[in-house]
Amino acid sequence: MFCIFYRTVCTEYAHSMQLQIESVNKNVVRFFKKVPFLH
Repeated sequence: MFCIFYRTVCTEYAHSMQLQIESVNKNVVRFFKKVPFLH
C-alpha cells in the first residue's frame, strides 16, 4: 500500500517538475526572442 502511494507521489512530482521545466523553457525562448543582439 505504501509503495503504491509513494510511487503515485513520485509520478505526480516528476510530472509537475516536467511542466515547470517546459514553462521555464518557453520563458527563456520568449526572452531570447525579445533581445535582438543575441540572435
